[in-house]
Amino acid sequence: MIRNRTQLALLALAYTALLVYGTWFPLSDWDWSRGGPGALLALEWPAHSPRSDVILNLIVYMPLGLLLGLLLGGAAPRRVVLATLTGAALSLLLEFGQTFLPGRTSSLADLALNTTGTVLGALAAAAMSQVPLLHGLAAQLQASLREPGLGRLGLCALVLWALSQWLPFVPSLDLGNLRAGLAPLKATLVGGEALSGVRFTSYALMLLGVGAVALATLRPARGRAGWLALAMLGVLLIKVPLLGRVLSSEALLAAICMLPLLLLLQRFPPARLRLLGLLALAAFYSHGVLQPALADTSLRSMNWVLLRGHIHSVHGLANLLETIWVFVALAFVLSPRRPRGRSFWLLQGLGLLIVVFALEWYQQYVPGRHADITDVLVALAAWAMASRWRWGDSATTTAPAAPARAARPVAGRNYRREVLLALALVSALVVAARFLAGSTDDYSPYNLPDIDSLAAPELPGFRYGHPRLPAPDQADIELIEQFNPAFWERHRRAAANGELYSRILMARVEPGAVDLARLHRDLLALQFTGRGQQQTKPLAVAYDWLHASWTDSQRRQLRQRLEQACDYQIDTIRNRLALSPYNVYLYNSPLQALMMAAVASHGDGADDRCMRFTADYWRNRVLPVWRQVMGDNGGWHEGGEYVGIGIGQAIYQLPALWRQATGEDLFQGESGIRGFLDFAIYRTRPDGTHMRLGDASFFNRSIPDLAALAIEYQHKPAYTLAQPPTRPAPTAWPWGPLSQASLHDPEAREQLPTSRFFDGIGLLIARSDWSPDASWVSFKAGDNYWSHMHLDQGAFTLFKGGALAIDSGLYGPRSQSDHHLNYSYQSIAHNLVTVTDPADTVPMPPRRAGEQPRPIANDGGQRRVGSGWGRVAPLDYLHWVQQQEDYSTVDRRLQGATRDYVWMVADLTPAYRNRRSGQGDFSARSRRVESYQRSFIYNRRHDIVVVYDRVRGTEPRFRKKWLLHSLREPQIRDSHFRIATPPDPDKSMAGGVLQGQVLLPASAAVEKIGGPGFEFFVDGVNYDQDGAVQAAIARKQDIEAGAWRLEVQPGIADELHEFLVVMTLDLQGEERDPPGITMDVEADAITLLLAGEEPLRLTIPRSLRAVEFPHP
Repeated sequence: MIRNRTQLALLALAYTALLVYGTWFPLSDWDWSRGGPGALLALEWPAHSPRSDVILNLIVYMPLGLLLGLLLGGAAPRRVVLATLTGAALSLLLEFGQTFLPGRTSSLADLALNTTGTVLGALAAAAMSQVPLLHGLAAQLQASLREPGLGRLGLCALVLWALSQWLPFVPSLDLGNLRAGLAPLKATLVGGEALSGVRFTSYALMLLGVGAVALATLRPARGRAGWLALAMLGVLLIKVPLLGRVLSSEALLAAICMLPLLLLLQRFPPARLRLLGLLALAAFYSHGVLQPALADTSLRSMNWVLLRGHIHSVHGLANLLETIWVFVALAFVLSPRRPRGRSFWLLQGLGLLIVVFALEWYQQYVPGRHADITDVLVALAAWAMASRWRWGDSATTTAPAAPARAARPVAGRNYRREVLLALALVSALVVAARFLAGSTDDYSPYNLPDIDSLAAPELPGFRYGHPRLPAPDQADIELIEQFNPAFWERHRRAAANGELYSRILMARVEPGAVDLARLHRDLLALQFTGRGQQQTKPLAVAYDWLHASWTDSQRRQLRQRLEQACDYQIDTIRNRLALSPYNVYLYNSPLQALMMAAVASHGDGADDRCMRFTADYWRNRVLPVWRQVMGDNGGWHEGGEYVGIGIGQAIYQLPALWRQATGEDLFQGESGIRGFLDFAIYRTRPDGTHMRLGDASFFNRSIPDLAALAIEYQHKPAYTLAQPPTRPAPTAWPWGPLSQASLHDPEAREQLPTSRFFDGIGLLIARSDWSPDASWVSFKAGDNYWSHMHLDQGAFTLFKGGALAIDSGLYGPRSQSDHHLNYSYQSIAHNLVTVTDPADTVPMPPRRAGEQPRPIANDGGQRRVGSGWGRVAPLDYLHWVQQQEDYSTVDRRLQGATRDYVWMVADLTPAYRNRRSGQGDFSARSRRVESYQRSFIYNRRHDIVVVYDRVRGTEPRFRKKWLLHSLREPQIRDSHFRIATPPDPDKSMAGGVLQGQVLLPASAAVEKIGGPGFEFFVDGVNYDQDGAVQAAIARKQDIEAGAWRLEVQPGIADELHEFLVVMTLDLQGEERDPPGITMDVEADAITLLLAGEEPLRLTIPRSLRAVEFPHP
């Protein structure tokens, strides 16, 4: 037993202070009117206690029991009883204090678990001196130390390391838990998951440090290296049955590597072992704190509040214990061989402080890391306490050593053969590890982090008072009553008819108008179905808006039901449906429901799982995707109605909900959210319908959040487009800013630029002006974001007086129908270049067991990637990055704008091939394209469009085609063509004419395909599905499925071909003669001179450079 009672007492006192601080954190917002003895006597046993809370409340009091058991005098039973009573009294006092803290919950379960933890700790202290087996083991360890005093410090470091691997110390032999503990190992051995070089490095450095400390602590003896290697392996194997712990392949491989390495190291003298330990531990700690998180791209500023990110979390405690053992071990390896003065100790501490603080500070610039002053202080405290503790010496603390078997002198033996063998074995194992780490061609399985592993979210500005969700205030109520009384009358009638939201709203606006008891019963009776949002959202609103109106019992029941709702939403998003931030169904609207439940309930109960998952999912899964897709200028990759029913009802609601509850204002910091307003405007064509982009069936649906977002930014053009009510009414759910008639201004959009580049999705939209007769053009060259996107990177569309160059096909007759997959989804339906390899016929793999492979038309188009082609949706941005080889469909691109021109040059090679192309992979297709560059140029003043393509095929025999789709039959004369679209009086469209001239290839064949029986013709088949497609088109409005396409083919087979087409856009009746064109082809560029009253000259690079517009 440790005899230094003064130091032990100080340690126990410090730990008690930490318990007080952690339990009452953040030591503010006391409400002296809500607690007291009555509240303490009313404590109940909770109906449900999360596993993480049970473990946390148990283990945090175990060190207190251990310290008290060692500190108190007398017989073992007396020490256990006194320690238990002290721990129970402290827990009772802290539970009593919590009754005065809003958002904190006291319970009998916490008191019982804290007391049990104290008992377990006290029993461990008693066992150390009373159990003969443990006492004998301690004596044997004492006898095996090189230096008895310093050796105890080394043993302490080794014990703390083992404990850090075993936290939370709760074993379970449940078969499911054992499978979970072995899941990473199984995933590597039989599941095809690649070994992680990062994790292997971390485990190897850790075990090397542990091994060096162990060898420097223990006397050399025969077989000791082998026993140490087995002991380290045993520590790792014990993790399998422990809750929340796993055994990974990387850990197992690193432990195996330690055996030959320890055989080599056992010959080293203690000084060298300690130096090696210092280097390994320093490398392990630095590698760990500077490694970017696997599923988190956020950058975070330094946290200066002690323990804010560690309390109320088993993961936080594990992080602290890992820091402690590392710096206790550093205290061992840094201990001087001979006594040094206090100045040496202070200098050493200052050096450690500088290094640790610098590493912690740098974490602010590492994605996913949490820079925290707590880690610095805990590290320094662990080192200081360990290095200054009186560990004793051989005269006072060493147990008599029993005669041991004579060990063969280690230093005198020639170990050259063993050293060479060890080095060869270690090298072979490392090479094998690197080979295995890179041996799988497919991607590793990807999962979101387990909730129990997530740290408690940092929410310094959280609003603990209710309501936390956006709610009508008195000013809103009075304004609507004065200028829009019919709004309240409508909701009164709806409430009388039982509509849930209206009942909740009127109960808040007109207290006493709604039967709360009946409303409470109806809310508790809600059964979660589907994605759950229809039940979760009213539960959250009712609990939050009417928080003060419920009785304590009603409030508690609603909170428990809301926690169940949150579990349902988490399971829906994370597991059951594995929803993706790239896909409409997350925003329609399980994520809004989850956030509302988390915000409404956070801090009101002991279970913080909901907010832990929500904060992580919002900050680390959703927002990185928004930043990626929206870029700096806004935009979204899904089209048509999917904007309205998906991101369009999340783009305002989610940031508004988060800001209302936490104070974090993303509207001010995220330019992509502001840019979404511009996207809504620019994607709207002159006929008032939306651009045809990917899978969509409706092109005139409103965006629910558009008006609220426009009010946020005072954006008149977007507000006018949204057409909200003229009288004051909420513009978002559950409550949003009231409509502002002053923002309605039909002329406001004329102040906007006539072009916009949406960088996140690579979409360029331009128009000649803002009149109904304007020309409107689009060009798309971006990456693939999986959801509802077509294989159309590099496609353009043209509109003037009506649709002239279109994205053809139908999203139907149903998703993944023959027409959808073989025609409209593929490149053949878009204005692109196709390169056809006749042997590119690998069928689509079956999606379900028992199905047959599905032949897909060989259209010569881009790689088949995205929804519908068999790969699951990316779960977050890093999951997308993991599959970037597939989803990256553009390399470099340049774009610019002048007074008259907008242009873009893009390298589209990745859209057609990647490293798996040509290997028999259905998605990657055959290797047909070596390089592909497209340039798109639009002159808004003269309504002229120029498209240049430079395509190098893999083989000359692979046929290249330049495609242009239209609603009406093209007229062709030699290298010229003409496409007209008739007037549409219903939309006030005058009709338009597109005229074009093919300049390259010089010997081009210009043909047309289409008309009855050939509308959707590809690979020898017309995918009309026996008339079903035409029937579906007839039932839907605004469908521009097309019926014709123009095909331009080179007259000579070759690997490299260039296409150059110049087109003019005119209204019906205002058609101009095509301009005379002079072309000058040079080695690095093509210069065009277009004759006319105002001659135009443009220089198109034949490589990836900017387009130039010299004066004629």
